[in-house]
Amino acid sequence: MGAALLSTPDLLCDILKAIRAAVPPQVSVSVKIRLLPTEEETLALVRKIVETKAVRALTVHCRTRNMRMREAAMVEKLIPIVKLCRELDPELAVLQNGDCVDRAAAMGVRKLTGCDSVMIATAAESNLSCFLDGPVVDAATELIPKYTRLAHYFDNSWGNSKHCLSQFKSPPSVAPPGAKKSAKKEFRATLASAKTYANLSEFIGGIEGGEEVLKEVEEVLAAREQAKDVSRLLEVVQSDAQGTEPAGEQPPSPSSTIPPAPALQFEPGVAS
Repeated sequence: MGAALLSTPDLLCDILKAIRAAVPPQVSVSVKIRLLPTEEETLALVRKIVETKAVRALTVHCRTRNMRMREAAMVEKLIPIVKLCRELDPELAVLQNGDCVDRAAAMGVRKLTGCDSVMIATAAESNLSCFLDGPVVDAATELIPKYTRLAHYFDNSWGNSKHCLSQFKSPPSVAPPGAKKSAKKEFRATLASAKTYANLSEFIGGIEGGEEVLKEVEEVLAAREQAKDVSRLLEVVQSDAQGTEPAGEQPPSPSSTIPPAPALQFEPGVAS
């Protein structure tokens, strides 16, 4: 939601209800807000939003409307919000946003606040490997070459790819032994003047090979889906053993004027 709508909660909620009514029932609606000046005002807004029954996920950027990125996010302010949401709608997913830089930090936020997941933005633009369970990979030797080859394979707009590449970085601690700072500066200078993918070929060892990178991605996604299938199967087996029904979506209420949305499911970790 636009920050201006924070000062017009009735309009904000009307928009959410209109979206919920307009989209198919199987499509979940989410909303992202900032903190209001006081805890009381923030909780009142959250209550209004949750009581619309229009959203299945609420993301809270833990800064007020007037705060800038250089000011630390007030993560602890999410604790009473999560508590209220659990009371009003236990199935509502609550996400934190603001200053989370990697998976370890996300797990810390979840432990502190009790939220379901964490939205990472700036850190993901800097290094996509921030979602890994471990240190980020070196941008120069791992991230930039693979991203460039994949983008070239899909014929992604060079201007868009160049912008993304200009954001990538990694801490010196993950650089391979013998890596020279001068090489990084030279690459940045080349990237700044590059007009096509071919201009980067010399620095990344060639721009071909995107299909192999895509195959790696597909294998990871396939393994993730297989793990989910196993998890669902175990849930069914456990339910059969206990004589209960496996967890699932609740049937829509005939009296409801707003189509119900499915509950969102998050893997333990972070959201992109």
